[in-house]
Formats: sequence, structure tokens, C-alpha cells
Amino acid sequence: MLKKKKRIYLTLGRRFVILASVTFLLPLAIFACFSSRNYSDGINLKLQQMTDSTLALVDKNIDYIIYDIESTSALITTNASVQSLLLENDPQYSLAYRRKERSVWNTVINVTNNKDFLDIIFLANEHTAITKYRSSLAGEPIENYATLIASDWYKDLLSLRGKGAWYSGAEIPGFSSNLLVYAKAVLNMNNPETIGILLAGIGDSPFSRIFENLQVDFNAQILISQNGHTIYEYTPATEEFQASLSPMEKQTLLHTDGIVELTKKYYVRHVDNHSSGWKITCIVPYTPFLLERQNSSRTIFTIAAICFLIGVLLMCIFSNGMTRTLRKLKKYVEALRDGRSTDFISFSSNDEIGLVGNELVRVVAENQQLIQNLYQSLYKEKEAELMALQTQINPHFLYNTLDSIFWTAQEYHADEIGKMVVALSNVFKLSLNKGEKFITLEKELELVTNYLAIQQMRFGDSLHTKIDVPFELYNQKILKFLLQPLVENSLQHGLSEQGMNGTIHISATTDGTFLLISVEDDGVGLSCSPEKAIENGYALKNIRERIQLCYGADCGLSFDMSFTKGCRITLRLTQLSIKEGV
Repeated sequence: MLKKKKRIYLTLGRRFVILASVTFLLPLAIFACFSSRNYSDGINLKLQQMTDSTLALVDKNIDYIIYDIESTSALITTNASVQSLLLENDPQYSLAYRRKERSVWNTVINVTNNKDFLDIIFLANEHTAITKYRSSLAGEPIENYATLIASDWYKDLLSLRGKGAWYSGAEIPGFSSNLLVYAKAVLNMNNPETIGILLAGIGDSPFSRIFENLQVDFNAQILISQNGHTIYEYTPATEEFQASLSPMEKQTLLHTDGIVELTKKYYVRHVDNHSSGWKITCIVPYTPFLLERQNSSRTIFTIAAICFLIGVLLMCIFSNGMTRTLRKLKKYVEALRDGRSTDFISFSSNDEIGLVGNELVRVVAENQQLIQNLYQSLYKEKEAELMALQTQINPHFLYNTLDSIFWTAQEYHADEIGKMVVALSNVFKLSLNKGEKFITLEKELELVTNYLAIQQMRFGDSLHTKIDVPFELYNQKILKFLLQPLVENSLQHGLSEQGMNGTIHISATTDGTFLLISVEDDGVGLSCSPEKAIENGYALKNIRERIQLCYGADCGLSFDMSFTKGCRITLRLTQLSIKEGV
């Protein structure tokens, strides 16, 4: 035979600790993960804000440089002396022509004298060429003008129709590859005809000044590039960037954004300078920030683990205190089951379980007392059964006695007395109803009819009755003995003061699920308020309480206060759903 598996039963305290631990662990873990993620996102957001701020500042400084060069070029190209020289055609190179050249040189010197970042200014056409170097005021042309305008860059420049453009020095013959050249076609002020070109070359000095004045609070490398070629590179003298990025890695970083993983992880952000079309790239080693994220996550989860352990410890202490009373209660129940004394167990009433224990002790004591009283009541119960059997004989004795009176009245030809005896006998039979508490409306009306027959024999034709009940309501079952007390009340309090001269009208109708039965008279009416009449009248109070106990609080009796003479009382009963319990 296979052995049954031994089931593991957990105590209530252990179940509570496990449930509370799981309930506590789940939100704590979610909170730790959420906090760690939020902190990490905060670090990334902080890094993004720092890089964006640095890029915006670099972009703004480059705009200043571009604007300065463009405004300087505009001053030169629109100067009257420059326009006059470039429009002049003097193959003899006369003295007047040389004077115009000197005037243009002076203009170029005056305009660019405080622009020490301009390494070269070159103004030329097919007739003249003026070159200003930073170290001297004049020199030989950089290149033959015909050679310059034969290059592809010049064709692109003409398509801009007077707007300036930036080129690498390697693209323009005669310029160093270390220079950036701002080129602009000089247009005739009177018509859109190209009369020459202006070339302004700059080196690293303006960019170096940007980063000399720019305080970068984090380790970042900044690249300025044009069409994928690096124009300027700012590299901080830190350990992270001692090994400079390879050209391939730089190209990769120039075309990506966000966190990029090469040999190391880098955070890359870009911004485009709209004045020059250059791309400014900020490259930040992500390792320090990654370590900060890991350390913060480690700290958050450590704190969460410590909180969880403290919570479990507190739950164990609380569980032990809560189940201590339950263990006492268990011992008390076992002692009761085994029939041992329970005097040694006491419960503290500081909590609900202690109150339950004390209540159990009280109930057990009362139960023991009730058991003792039960044996004593058995004898009285037997006596009560004998008395009940005796009372069942009494109605038969009453019917037989009334039957004897009836035949005696017949013998003496007292027909009125005989009719009253028969009516009284019918009243007793209908009111007893074989012990049933419900009766049909037809039988209840029959009971009232017999009662009124007795009263009419007493008071004669001055008492009139009218019953107005639809035939389809005759089979409705109602609580017995409801109408006769109302009819008797109308006789005693309504018609008696006017010599029983009047009419009693009984009617019935339905209202939804309710049955409405009214008893009205044309007597003297109420002498007090309806509530006072109910409280003072035993019959009315008894009827109302019986109806509400049997049918519910929404049923009962009410007075019609619109009557100017007499009184109308309406019973409100449920038609179908009869509540038991009376």
C-alpha cells in the first residue's frame, strides 16, 4: 500500500507572517525598482541637461563668431572704395589705380584691425588681388584668380547669389588645410553682377577662446564638424580622454545620438549650428555615470532589504502577541472537550480575541446553567402538554353548549335568540379557524357579517351595513380577525353616541402588490389625533402591531383625515408575499 503524503499544516501565526511578508515585499520591491529607475532616469536627464546647456553655449558663441565674420565681410564688400576698385579695369596699372588699391587696403585694415581671429582676408577679381595676413599688410595673391574660379567650390558659391558659405581650406587652392574659409561673391551694388570674391580664413584661435572661457563641469569632448569632417576638437586633459578616439570611432559618434557602446560607453548629443551648417557634438564618457547609477541602485535595494527584514521581525513579534491569546483559547477548548477544569485559564480583554475568550467563558457558564435548568423544565413541559390537550376539548364543549341553547330556543319558539346563537357559533368557528393564523377574505367578511347580524338583532333597522368587495378578491388570504375589531370599534365609538343610527361600509381594492381594505362609518368621528387613538385603543394598537410583524414595516393601518363626518380606517396588506412569524 502506498503511504499517504504527510501534509504540512501552517499555524495561523505563520500564515499571517508569510502573507504579510509577501504583501509587504511586493510593494517594497516595486518601490525599490521604481526609485532605482527614477534615479537612473534622473542621472540621464541631468547628463542630458548638462550636455544640452554646454552645446547651447558653444552654439551661441559660434553664432557670435559667424555673425562677426559675416558683418565684417558685408562691410568690406559694400564699401564704396571696394566697389570702385573691383569695377575698375586699368591694364596699364596707373597711379590712380594704385591709389584706389591703397585706399581699399586701408579700408580692409581698418575693418579687420581688431579682428585678430581673422588669419587671412583675400579680396580679388581678374584685375586685382588684395591679401591681408595677420603678420603683414600685403603680399602676393594666394593663387591665380583664374585657377580659383575654375574650382567646383566657386560654382557652388555663385549659385548662392551673394550669400556666404564656409569651406575647408583644403578645398580652396592656396589655403592651408588647417583653416576654415568664409567665401562670398562680391556683387555690384547697382546690378546683380559678380565683380569679385572675398575669402576670410580663420584658424583654431576663435574656437580655443570659446573653450577657454567655457567652464565645463563634467568630462566631455566636443567636436565641431562640417559634412562629416572634424573642424575643431576640444579634448579635456583627463584620464578618460588620454587615449583619443580613433577617426572611425569619431565618425560613428558623429552619426549617432544617446548612449553608444564602442570600446567604452559614451553619451553623445548633437546640435546643428544654423548660421554655418556645422554640427556640434558633445561626447561624455558614460562610465562614471553608470557607476553612480549602480551605486545608487545598490543603495536603494540595500535599504529596501533592511526595511523588509525589520518589517518581518516586527510582524513576527506582532503575530506572536496576537496568537498568544488564540493558543490560550485553544487550550480552553481542549479542556472543555476533555472535561478537565478550566479555572486556570484567564483572558485579557485588551484586544478583540481576549473579549471573545471572555465571552466564550461566559457563554459556557450560562450553557451549563441552562443544561441544569433543562432537566427541571422537562417536568413542566409534560404538564403543559396535558393542559394543551385539555384546552382542545373546550371549543367542542362550547359548540355543544351553543347547540343546546339553539334547540331550546327553537322549542320555545324564540327564533331571534336562535338566530343570535347560530351567528355567535359561526363567529367562534371562524375566529378559531382550526388554529390557522391566515384566513381568506371571504371567511373574514363572513365572520364580520355574523357579528353585525347579532348587533342588528339588538339594535334593529337603524344599523345598516354595506360590503363592497370585488368577487376576485374573495380568495385573498389575510391575517385573521382584522376586520371584526374595526367594525366593533365603529359601533362602540362612532355610532353608539347617535343611537346606533348609521351605516358601516366595508370595501376592498388593490394597489400594485398591496391589498387595501377600508372600514368606514358615518358616526361622530375621531375626538383626538389618529396616533393618540391608536395608542389609547387596545384593538387598533394590536391590529397595527400584528400587521407590521406579519407583513413588514411598509404595511399597517391609516386614518383618512379628509372625512368631515365619521371615520375611515384603511388596512394596507401585501397580496402575495406573506411573511411568516406571527
